[in-house]
Amino acid sequence: MNTSRKFAIITIVTIVTILLIWIAIFEHNQYVRLVGASVIPTIGGSIALVWLLKAYKRLNTNNRHFWLLLSLGMLFYVLTNVVWLSRQLTSSTEQFSDFAGFLWIMAYAFFFLALVYKVHLISVYKAGQQFVFNIIILITVATSLSVYYLINPILSFINSPIEVNNLTIIYPLLDLVIVSMVLILYYLSRQANNTNRYIALGFIILVFADSFYIYYVIHDAYRLGGYIDPFWLLAILLIGYASFYAEEHVEVGDKEQENRLVLKNEVYPSILVVVLALLVFHSYDWKMNALGIGLFFIFVLILVRNMILLRHNQNFMEEYKYLAYHDSLTGMYNRSKFREDLNKAFETDEKVGLIVLDLDGFKDVNDQYGHHIGDDLLQSVAERLIRSVKGKGRIYRIGGDEFVIISKDADRQKCEQIVEQILDTLNAPVEIDGHVLRVTPSLGISLYPDDSKGAIELFQYADAAMYGAKKSGKNGYKFYHNL
Repeated sequence: MNTSRKFAIITIVTIVTILLIWIAIFEHNQYVRLVGASVIPTIGGSIALVWLLKAYKRLNTNNRHFWLLLSLGMLFYVLTNVVWLSRQLTSSTEQFSDFAGFLWIMAYAFFFLALVYKVHLISVYKAGQQFVFNIIILITVATSLSVYYLINPILSFINSPIEVNNLTIIYPLLDLVIVSMVLILYYLSRQANNTNRYIALGFIILVFADSFYIYYVIHDAYRLGGYIDPFWLLAILLIGYASFYAEEHVEVGDKEQENRLVLKNEVYPSILVVVLALLVFHSYDWKMNALGIGLFFIFVLILVRNMILLRHNQNFMEEYKYLAYHDSLTGMYNRSKFREDLNKAFETDEKVGLIVLDLDGFKDVNDQYGHHIGDDLLQSVAERLIRSVKGKGRIYRIGGDEFVIISKDADRQKCEQIVEQILDTLNAPVEIDGHVLRVTPSLGISLYPDDSKGAIELFQYADAAMYGAKKSGKNGYKFYHNL
């Protein structure tokens, strides 16, 4: 964890703790308590706003608009607290003004638009089709719980002596659409992305705080400047903290990806559906006859059967994905995976080193000893290349004896270290079926953004540099810049 993130976490803990202590100390001093409950969230919201704006300024991709929309939502949150603070200082009332309520709704509206835009950035067609039914299940559960436990009780109190304002009615509706977008974003996100993780956590805490607020309102027990406020503040700060990971792109291992798919496809929807079924029985005071009990157990059996089928389908999909992205001879990533990863590398806007490698004299080995010896030699070369590049980049076999290496955050010095290690490793002879064989590599290197601004052009330049190395005597490397 870098210094700025550590400082941000300390800031979050400090501000939330100060608000908790303030509320506890001045619990019986309404004026001071309310002023603190306005000033401290205003400071916290302003800090979160600065974090979000910095992310917007740092990025130059379409993703920056997501941070702009979040910033606008945070701005309205800060303005809400400023308006409320001015009201406390002038009238010493606990009532939330209509204008402050309007600003609060605008904050939620921009938060919602930010989530919609984030979902739009992720290809729904590519990433979402397999999860569409699970998304519908989760949204249905969230809607059912919201209507039964929040919206219906609010509507029942409209004509009662308890004051229920428009903001109280709008709250669960706004929360419902925000939760729906968070669930969709979760299902469409394939990466272990801390940005999405903290964004989701922040909004979930926000929704829970709103739910408690509504519960207290309909039971005539809510007061401004209470212990719900620190949860709102924590949610806002977590949303702001997510901006520290705006440029993060995390590679997910196959096993971790498999576990995440299991949770998304099987565990979460099944648990929520069972919980909803139990809540239905609870709403009838557990008065179940034999038909109801039988229906419940059949329902559980259907869920178990579907989970088993999903696991089988998942295994088939994993095998298909492996074959689609791996070379059958060496087990390395193939040309399709190379193209996909190269395009992703350009999306991060970080330095990229591209190394193209071609074996010298490999055709002679095939012609003299046969293709089975050539295949064994390629497997041996692949193993040595993987050892040489490990931790410095990702290697692909894109043709017969042609390999490519993508090295992220790479400069000239890092690429030179990689190719020097490869040259040392491959120059050692290898014995196959009693034949002592030796092949040397010719390597070409191009750098982004020094040499090229496009993925295709970067590959063409590295390929040209590789042929330049062959013309210069083979068993060496050249940078495109030096051609």
